[in-house]
Amino acid sequence: MKTLTRGKWNYKITLTLSLVFLILVVSVFPVIAHSNKVGMEQFGIQSVEPSLRHRPYSEDSPWNTLIGPNPVVNPNSEAHIGMLEGLFGSDPNQYTMPLYEVDSNTPMKTVKLSGTFSNVTESGTNLTRQSHGSVQVPIPVGAAPAAGSDSQIIIVNVDTGDEWGFWKASENGDGSWSATNGYHYNINWNGVPPEGFVSRGAGVPYLAGLIRPWEIELGKIEHAIAFAYDYPTPEYVYPATKSDGKGRYPDMPEGTRLQIDPALTDADFDRWGLSESGKIIARALQDYGMIIIDNSGHPKIYAEYQGTAQWNGVIDPYTVSSIPYSSFRIIDALSESPNSTFVDVPQSHWAYDYIEALSSAGYIAGCNTNPPEYCPEKTMNRAESAVFVERGFHGAGYLPQQPNGTLFDDVSLGEWYAKWANGLWEDGYTAGCGTNPLIYCPLQPHARAEGAVFFLRMMYGADYQPPAPTGVFADVGLEWWYAKWVEAAWAAGIAEPCATSPDLRYCPDEPLTRAVGAYMMVKAKGLSIE
Repeated sequence: MKTLTRGKWNYKITLTLSLVFLILVVSVFPVIAHSNKVGMEQFGIQSVEPSLRHRPYSEDSPWNTLIGPNPVVNPNSEAHIGMLEGLFGSDPNQYTMPLYEVDSNTPMKTVKLSGTFSNVTESGTNLTRQSHGSVQVPIPVGAAPAAGSDSQIIIVNVDTGDEWGFWKASENGDGSWSATNGYHYNINWNGVPPEGFVSRGAGVPYLAGLIRPWEIELGKIEHAIAFAYDYPTPEYVYPATKSDGKGRYPDMPEGTRLQIDPALTDADFDRWGLSESGKIIARALQDYGMIIIDNSGHPKIYAEYQGTAQWNGVIDPYTVSSIPYSSFRIIDALSESPNSTFVDVPQSHWAYDYIEALSSAGYIAGCNTNPPEYCPEKTMNRAESAVFVERGFHGAGYLPQQPNGTLFDDVSLGEWYAKWANGLWEDGYTAGCGTNPLIYCPLQPHARAEGAVFFLRMMYGADYQPPAPTGVFADVGLEWWYAKWVEAAWAAGIAEPCATSPDLRYCPDEPLTRAVGAYMMVKAKGLSIE
């Protein structure tokens, strides 16, 4: 090989250095290709455009709808927001979702299921569910679920828009995968699957509300953000399709949308000490809000998992921790009809039709009059249930006679519920809650098991006795006193289970809310829903 001397480059050295450079580029590029802008700047290279650089779901999706200037603000916002406490987190290192992009050429892998697979088709309108078995999914080599016992993972086909998500996922030694639950959806649909969709707590896809690196790089997030906290209630509102919550009023249903006060400015964000990433998130929480989609150990928003996002500190567990909960308010709905009877029951509430049916028929008047409220998430007590049962038995608008004397030792004649408790006794629907002395326990909250009893008796009469139980619900023992009642309520179509996967469950000790009570009464009375 010819060599130049006298200060000139040695050709041999030049060729060797060139080969070394090529090897370095080839070895580094795959890492760069999956990093965000900040991660790539350490190499001095501009960010690579990800394939899925747009917000998922249709333009009319509730996830992609701006709140607007005049939303309906829940009148009980302060009480609801007061239930949030502890760290407001944003940890991308665990208990969130990695996102893997695939295309039509990605080889299929077998995913073995020990629970339920929800397959949504026909533009998001049809749901079929598969128990156990396996499904074929395009999973790239090297994919891994997020850290944490939930072990979640998202796969999106950028050619077709198909989205898959799995819970408790893991790769097996033979290259196949295992998971407890999973689903198939499509990012071209509206992000609200049919009811019965099994995924995260609120029954929405994993990708809904997930913060991604390209959005922070762009400087704006144009969708609602997924939010979880300790104790959402068992109820749900749109866009949730179910709830796994166990909280009690004034906790919030899953599907609730929270918004940072839109009057706050960057000066407030600076005062809070937010980073640039924190400000981008705060502005999105003003424009689109955050939607409760699950329960968690403490309040948190969801950012894409570090394993695929490569945040490198751009978002960390404390990015939004300085945002005060007092800066939030609750938005009841994005497009409310002024025809709702109760200000706290928007048309998006899952029990709206049932509550409206009871109100229209004259069975209920709500819990407050100024403004008119129903208190749907409040636990029903024995005083309130007396009104439901008595009117269910005698008819809408019924008012019992004021008693002449005291029947129950704990119900004075001056209490509003005295006539209702006495009427319930006279009609044979109650024996009280104690006999020596005779007491009614008017303010004692009802559980779901008790609701089965008095709504069945409303339906069939005070002397009704259900048949022996057969063991329908996994959480209701055959020897328990209410087993026959909850099974009969289920068979009669007046009660719904609290969970369907992996087993049918009734949650008999969970509180009976006024919303659930409305549903059961409408079913028991056979009222029509418009």
